[in-house]
Amino acid sequence: PRKLLTVVTKSNAQRHGIANVVFMHGDWMAPLAGCRFEMVVSNPPYIEAADPHLEQGDLRFEPAAALASGADGLDDIRRIVREAREHLRPGGWLLFEHGWNQGDAARRLLREAGYDEVFTARDLERRERVSGGRAASSSEANGARTGGVSPPSCRFHVRPKFAAAAGACHAVGMQLRRTRRDGVADAGQVEASHRQHF
Repeated sequence: PRKLLTVVTKSNAQRHGIANVVFMHGDWMAPLAGCRFEMVVSNPPYIEAADPHLEQGDLRFEPAAALASGADGLDDIRRIVREAREHLRPGGWLLFEHGWNQGDAARRLLREAGYDEVFTARDLERRERVSGGRAASSSEANGARTGGVSPPSCRFHVRPKFAAAAGACHAVGMQLRRTRRDGVADAGQVEASHRQHF
């Protein structure tokens, strides 16, 4: 099924004339050996394995591995937070989606792994939905703060379940410098920052 997903994704890109995308198939970061990015973005499975919703409605027909991730729903997120460090350029961003009740745990995992400027953004229903953090830049590793991360030099690098995208990290960095009261930003604030940058 995963290889089929890659085939379908490639077919969709061709049909829509998207030529600046590279697809890889593998287990999270495994195909990315030696690659480093300005930003890594993920929409991983994050539902608790025993969540009763998995047995209801359309979710019954989805592969369990695409939705559930261990007893607390954080197994894949733990792995992403740990492994992404090896694939981020200095000052690069890691962003990932999570459950509405996992924001505290996500921020804790990021801080424990050494990410800076850790934050959570709320969705349009004001639920904590996306968290992220920035890898230390070279100068920060030596104790000096920089003014932010420069816009990425790469275009796109995408594969099912995992992506590193260009451009957005600068907008996110701008937003974080503006609204960091409790480490949580509203979706509308991030969207406004995105519009201003592009």
